[in-house]
Amino acid sequence: MTKIYQLYERIVDGNKRYWAAVTNSDGTLSTRWGSSDSKYLPHSKTRDGSLVEIISEKERKGYVYVSFVEVDENTGLMSLDFQSGNFPEPDTNPVISWEFQTPWQLPKDDSVLNEIVKWVEFDLTKRLIDEGIDCNFNLAKRQFHLDNWSITIGENLDFDLTKRRSTGLIRPEDGHRPVFFLLAVKSWFEEEIWRNSLFLAYEDSTGIGDDITKEFKLLDFFNINSIDDIRSDAEAFGLLKRLINLAQVSGAGADWF
Repeated sequence: MTKIYQLYERIVDGNKRYWAAVTNSDGTLSTRWGSSDSKYLPHSKTRDGSLVEIISEKERKGYVYVSFVEVDENTGLMSLDFQSGNFPEPDTNPVISWEFQTPWQLPKDDSVLNEIVKWVEFDLTKRLIDEGIDCNFNLAKRQFHLDNWSITIGENLDFDLTKRRSTGLIRPEDGHRPVFFLLAVKSWFEEEIWRNSLFLAYEDSTGIGDDITKEFKLLDFFNINSIDDIRSDAEAFGLLKRLINLAQVSGAGADWF
């Protein structure tokens, strides 16, 4: 059996050390490591944890991304020819990562999942369509489509509130609306313990806050000039309060006195 890991390297006293990590289907995190004088990553460990956080920790220690690599789970043999340095070029395109981790203090509860499905189907989707945003929700597949981006809500799928962790990536070409969707989901949670369970971050692990008027880095990420350029979308997703049109207000009440 083989798995695809993210491979990192670090040079210590002139010698390379390799470290790799992958998120398993059950939400656990597997890591492997070894030295540069072998095509093997013989040491391994599986545990609960955040892939985003552990990679950030390794990067702070000087590890640098190399490539994705296929590893034999039984022997630790890597598929790349390390002697020739034949690595695929790493993906240098920027990404925003998101991670949902069910609060460990709470038991598995399908009711929260069912409620959020109802909210997406009957509230959010209808509101966005009314605002002219291209989206739909397929209840049978629990798939929410937004422009050219989609996410599936349910067991063992993209955004799963019934397992301990689910993760995903958003790229500049996906547009800002997927980020707005996840921030809207986060704000939908009434309890703080649930809101804190959904985390969005840039590649440097800086978190994306709830107040998008302060997220200048988000504007740069999607090449947006001003918050005013996306204000209507932010209002539709419930992330900003609607501005009062003073001209309309003054016109409507011009004769009240």
